[in-house]
Amino acid sequence: MATTQDQQPKFTLQRRRQSVQFFVEQLTDDIGIEMMLIPAGTFMMGSPEDEIDRSSSESPQHEVSVPTFFMGKYPITQAQWSFVAELPQVNRELKPNPSRFKGDKRPVELVSWYEAVEFCDRLSAHTGREYRLPSEAEWEYACRAGTTTPFHFGETITTDLANYDGTDAPNGEWSSGSYGRGPKGEYREETTLVGHFGIANAFGLCDMHGNVMEWCLDHWHDNYEEAPTDSSAWLTEDESAGRVLRGGSWTFTPNNCRSAYRGINPPDNHDSRFGFRVICRSWTKNQPTTDDFITEKGINYTTLRDLLLTDQWRKADEETWKIILQVTGQQERGYLYSSDVGSIPSADLCTIDRLWVKYSQGKFGFSVQKQIWYEVSQDWERFTERVGWREANAGFKNYDALTFSINAPAGHFPFQFGTPDYCWTWRVGRGNTMDYLLLRQDL
Repeated sequence: MATTQDQQPKFTLQRRRQSVQFFVEQLTDDIGIEMMLIPAGTFMMGSPEDEIDRSSSESPQHEVSVPTFFMGKYPITQAQWSFVAELPQVNRELKPNPSRFKGDKRPVELVSWYEAVEFCDRLSAHTGREYRLPSEAEWEYACRAGTTTPFHFGETITTDLANYDGTDAPNGEWSSGSYGRGPKGEYREETTLVGHFGIANAFGLCDMHGNVMEWCLDHWHDNYEEAPTDSSAWLTEDESAGRVLRGGSWTFTPNNCRSAYRGINPPDNHDSRFGFRVICRSWTKNQPTTDDFITEKGINYTTLRDLLLTDQWRKADEETWKIILQVTGQQERGYLYSSDVGSIPSADLCTIDRLWVKYSQGKFGFSVQKQIWYEVSQDWERFTERVGWREANAGFKNYDALTFSINAPAGHFPFQFGTPDYCWTWRVGRGNTMDYLLLRQDL
């Protein structure tokens, strides 16, 4: 892409506080892995034809759909590596401190693709969650965080934002230390601490450009012809095939730190430029990594799943109410009669229940409420006290007074069936609608 002298480098860097969802995989009192929620979406993978210094391996651009997952905020550090390296072996040995540039908070490097996979296997066995390397598509989607520019910062990059070689190579052997109309900078000649620059992208991820290249699951392909469009790893039957690396490194010039840049190396190679970060599909332990959304009414349950996944209990409860109105055809009326409960399709009722049970680790859901309903001999007053909808010998709680937390009493949600504007429990004396719902045999 041609540039003119009066063009200025464009940045989208904004220093601001932003709400992101995450959990911490606590390994010890002092060592944890921050896992950031990467929301589901679609993006154009690869680089446009007019991007400066692009490679043919980044073509053709193609749309990829990506489900929700969690990704490490930083590359795996040496402290995290050392802890996991002491866990029981799964397939191969791991050195406790392999890195060239020492420091607990520096990224681990000099690790092969095979060793990165072993790390994920040991971490999975230790935590009960399924950890793995990201696919190439997941990595680029997470790096871009909704941007379409060469870097998630914008059109160019500086060494005040990332760790790369910002100087010109001797005798012009390599590319320039600047990108586009961006400035040259320094060459630190080593890795930096993770998070050194204090800058994250819109998904809360740091160090996606430079510092260490990051191993991905995929086998190398020369371009994206016939590449998957569902964000899955693109594999071959050749286990010795080169593996993809992303993100550039401390030795690279800025053109090789772009969001779309792709690198290749043998899976057994060790290099002080190579590290990795991990992803997982679910924060819950020992749970399937995908959800089977069965619906008779064409309902998209992704929003409900993502709200539950990130402990947004109030919004999940309100989303459940919207779905109940939708499947019963009562959006305009805005509330239900007891007779409407029978029109909730079994498939949708069970999907809602399964999602609540799964992401509350068995604490919330219709089926949980049904068990409690029978434990209290279908006594409405005892039931509502038990699930925390009212205090003993007192009236029903206002919706805002509910406990929107996993610490709420078992069966607290879904709140049958309510919103801040309308709640049938305030209007139906002994819970006739509850009778109809929890007597259903499909729960």
